[in-house]
Amino acid sequence: MLIEHSIKIKELNLSKKDIYISMGYRNDTPDKETIKLIDSTLKEISEITIVRYMYFISEVQILSETDIKIGENIFSLGRKIGPYLEGIQKACLYVSTAGKEFDEYLGNLKKSGDIMKEFIADSIGTVLAELSSSLIANELEKSYNMKVSSPYSPGYCGWDIKEQKKFFSLFPDKPCGITLSDSFLMFPIKSVSGFIGLGNDSFKRPKHCDLCNNLQCFKRRATN
Repeated sequence: MLIEHSIKIKELNLSKKDIYISMGYRNDTPDKETIKLIDSTLKEISEITIVRYMYFISEVQILSETDIKIGENIFSLGRKIGPYLEGIQKACLYVSTAGKEFDEYLGNLKKSGDIMKEFIADSIGTVLAELSSSLIANELEKSYNMKVSSPYSPGYCGWDIKEQKKFFSLFPDKPCGITLSDSFLMFPIKSVSGFIGLGNDSFKRPKHCDLCNNLQCFKRRATN
């Protein structure tokens, strides 16, 4: 069963700290003028942006240390992710996006030449897109009374981005308005896809960002 939600930003538990981290701040906070610009930019984004996400639960079959089978599709997750899925019984596959309205807003900022505001908006968009995995994980724990794994996405942690095509074949056409390019990138640009494992026992979790080689991820900047 497909589950789809649309949430206004004011209904989200959006952390200002996550926005600061996404911008490159760690333990520091921006100066007063920057915070003022962040607040005004977030207000503008809140007026036009609705975060949408869709997910479903599927049985999963472990084929090897690297491969799992969902439906008729075999996914090769790589040797980094495999050890963290021991005990997986089901998989939650999801997509999420900040939407085309956000893309248009960001594009208009780029045209205006306001580099600082564009940077802030881009950072907010990253947080919005990533927030869905936490929302879904919370829903899963409440609804299924099972333990959940960390989220994993094609293109990260050694999982080949080319597998996006198989991943998207399991969803209806253009889920949440998201399309996939020939190079397997998602549009709107602030979109994410991935899966979360479910099981009866707690999953082994990677320490900080040990699995991933994405040096630009704001979560890595928060822990390094």
